[in-house]
Amino acid sequence: MIEPTLPSVPVSADSPIADLTYRNYDGPLHSRAVRWWTIAVAMFKLHTRPLSFKIVGAIATLPYLFIIALLWLQGQIASAQGGRPSFLVSTGLVDMTVGQKFAIQFYNALGYQLLYLVILTLIAGAGSIASDNRNNALLIYLSKPITKNDYLLGKWMGLFLALFAAAFTPAILLYLYCLVSYYSDGFLRDEPRLLLHVFTCTALAAATLTSIMIGLSAWSKSPRITGAILASLYFAGQAVAFAMWRYSSQGDPGKDVILAHSSIGGAISGLSQGIYGVTVHTLRGSMRRGFRTVDYPPPSGTIMWAMVLGLILVGVVAARIKIRAVEVIS
Repeated sequence: MIEPTLPSVPVSADSPIADLTYRNYDGPLHSRAVRWWTIAVAMFKLHTRPLSFKIVGAIATLPYLFIIALLWLQGQIASAQGGRPSFLVSTGLVDMTVGQKFAIQFYNALGYQLLYLVILTLIAGAGSIASDNRNNALLIYLSKPITKNDYLLGKWMGLFLALFAAAFTPAILLYLYCLVSYYSDGFLRDEPRLLLHVFTCTALAAATLTSIMIGLSAWSKSPRITGAILASLYFAGQAVAFAMWRYSSQGDPGKDVILAHSSIGGAISGLSQGIYGVTVHTLRGSMRRGFRTVDYPPPSGTIMWAMVLGLILVGVVAARIKIRAVEVIS
C-alpha cells in the first residue's frame, strides 16, 4: 500500500518558528542591577554559618547587656535612696550629664564591642576573596553574566550585613530598654536623634572593617595571612598611636587628640564620639594623691570623617584594582 504524500510547501526565510516548546520559562526577568544581591545573600549565609561566628557574635552582645544591667541597678539604687546619686555615678560608671545621659552609654558599649567586631571580621572576612584567589575561582565567577562591580559589591555587602547585624542588634535592644524605662523621664525629648546616631555609628564601624578586610583579602591567596595583617594593623596601630600621643601630649587629654585617634579603632571611636556628641568624663589619680575628673572632648569631626571615609575608600579601591579574571603578569 502506497501512503499518500503531502504536497511540499515552500518555507519562507522569515516565516515564524512553529515549534515553541523552547519557550518553557515565563517567570520574572531580573536585570543585572540586582545580581550582586544574590552574591551578598550567599556570602551572608556563609559568613554567619560557622559556630565560631555565632559564639563570638553572642559574646559581642555582652557590653550592651552590661550597660542594661548598670542602668537597671542605677535606677534601683536611686529609687531606694530617694533619687540621690549612687556610687555608680560617683565612680563614673554611669554618666548622668544632661544631653548625653544615654548617648554616652551607647558610645561606651560600641567601644567595648569593637574588639569582638574585629574578631568577627577575621572569622568571616579573611577568606572572602583570598579563598577565591587561591582556588582560581574568579575565572569562573567573572565568566558568568556578572561584572567586577557585581562581584565586589556582593562580597562587600555580604560581610557588611553580617557585621552590621552583630553590631546593631544588641544596640537596638539597649535602645528599646531605655525607651521603655525612661520614656516618662524625657528620653525622647532630651536625645531625640539617638536612634539615628546609633544606626550611623554601628553602620560606619561595620563598613570600615568590611572595606579594610575586603581590600586586604583581594590582594592575598591565604586567609590566614589576610587575618594576620588586619590584626596587626588594628592592634599594633592602636598601640603605636597611643604611645605617640602619650609622648607628645604628656597625657594631657586636650592636646594632640587627633594623634590619639590615628588608628583604625581610634578613627572609629573618635568619629562615634563626635556623632554621639559626648564628652567622656573619667577619674584619674591614685588613693594617695587623690582622684580628679578628666574630660575627653570629641576630636574634630571633619578630620574623623575624612579618616573613616578614607579607610573605606582605600579598601574598596584596592579590592577593585586587584579583582581580575586572570592573573596579569607585568
